[in-house]
Amino acid sequence: MTHSRAKARFRRALLVALGSLAGASVAPAAIFYVDTYFADMHDFVIDGVCDATSGGHLCTLRAAIEEALAQPSDNVIFLGTGTIPLTLGALPLHDGGVLEWIGNGPGRSAIVGNTPGGSKLIALEGFMVLQGVRIAGFGADSSSAIFVGGIGGSLLVEDVVFEHNRSANHASSIEAAYGGDLTIRNAKFVQGEGGYGDIQVDGGLFDCDGCVFEGATGDYAGA
Repeated sequence: MTHSRAKARFRRALLVALGSLAGASVAPAAIFYVDTYFADMHDFVIDGVCDATSGGHLCTLRAAIEEALAQPSDNVIFLGTGTIPLTLGALPLHDGGVLEWIGNGPGRSAIVGNTPGGSKLIALEGFMVLQGVRIAGFGADSSSAIFVGGIGGSLLVEDVVFEHNRSANHASSIEAAYGGDLTIRNAKFVQGEGGYGDIQVDGGLFDCDGCVFEGATGDYAGA
């Protein structure tokens, strides 16, 4: 795929996501509401309803993603107000359609913590929107908190705070590689410790508007 075709594809996907955020007529296949913050649990059964327990109606972020990825089209996950712990490893790979995670602002919605073995928290090869949340407390030697990869991978970050994330050999917060595209609007990166700073982009399109870096460290190239 040529650079111009990749750029056009990314713009089309970006317009779809922005239209959805603006209330345009882009109807998601399903909407899920995270309402459980005390534990990291899988969905009990994939049936179109986010429920990490049998009949308990407890929707964790992991359960919501598992249900969303089973849907045939685009989906929205509202993160609610609370701190979401991740203790069961990386969240499921998003590799198709548009998936939006919408928080209530970085001061009210947060995803915090390491994963066993130091694997990445979030990985995507499809189009994803991350809005109004704080990503904090990640630490690993061989991965970033968020990985965007492949020709189909595109991430739009809007009104997000990345705080106290660490990666010895990669960017502390976001790595986009193998043609993955990254667009950032109004994000703050605070006290990140990464081998490549807070952001590392290799081969894809990158645009950062309203990015603020406070106290970032890095041994190699990167933002």
